Amino acid sequence: MSGMNPYASVELTMPADLHPKISQFFGPGKPVGRMIDAWWLGLCIGVKHGETRQRAGEVRKFADGAIFASDDWRIVHLELLAIAEKGEAILAQPRDVIRLASSYADYGLEWVADRCLGANEPILALLNAIEVPAV
Repeated sequence: MSGMNPYASVELTMPADLHPKISQFFGPGKPVGRMIDAWWLGLCIGVKHGETRQRAGEVRKFADGAIFASDDWRIVHLELLAIAEKGEAILAQPRDVIRLASSYADYGLEWVADRCLGANEPILALLNAIEVPAV
């Protein structure tokens, strides 16, 4: 990747209705350490389930794409997902790559919130809900 981050100036957002719910589950001693990790977990769950959530209403910014510079493997994953879904031409439009990833993340974040809200042990509720394939 050699330091290139075409997403550095792109805002990372989530639906405003999900933000306060997800905020309860990140930080020290919580299921995920940072908001970007929660978003990434949502992205992975959305992709695994093959589901997206269409945005309607307000969004809330939680970071910008500059955060990907610290974990540049995320850039590779975002681009592979985008190419698989839309073809290589989408890479010329970084906002479209993030918009696609966000649609999966929004579904996954809602899925996480549904399983963790009200749970005595949110991390256990989340771990029990995630399907792990048999080896």
